[in-house]
Amino acid sequence: MDGKFNRLYWLIGGLTALVLLQFCFVIYWLTNDQLRVKALHLVDDGGTPRGQLQLSAGGAPELLMLDESGEARIKLTYANGDAGLYLFDEQGTHRIGIAQFAHGGGGVALHGKNARGALVLYLKNDNASLRVFDTEGQVVDRFPAKAE
Repeated sequence: MDGKFNRLYWLIGGLTALVLLQFCFVIYWLTNDQLRVKALHLVDDGGTPRGQLQLSAGGAPELLMLDESGEARIKLTYANGDAGLYLFDEQGTHRIGIAQFAHGGGGVALHGKNARGALVLYLKNDNASLRVFDTEGQVVDRFPAKAE
């Protein structure tokens, strides 16, 4: 009978030690003010990726929002002083971009189907321009008009 109680005490003691160890890890995790990961992936109930917070191949932080098929539809990025927000269509074509550049300029660009053609509003200091590009990438209209 003493052997059974000894095993029982060891079992209870071992389980208590595991619970206390787990409790210590939880307390440490809750009180530590940092969570360090290389990427954070959001998935829906079916396991399909729907969002990612990660580093790009060049090491820049980026936030991606993905559609139901896992394709990027929104991208927020920052690298070397340049920040951008980009929206993509169902085919993955960059259709809208909003950017702030390290040199101080920034703008909004609307791109046509297959990223051909664009309307670009750009501002740096007091200089603003609005340009219209055709599907070949040539400027077809601008404001202010090009000096003659």
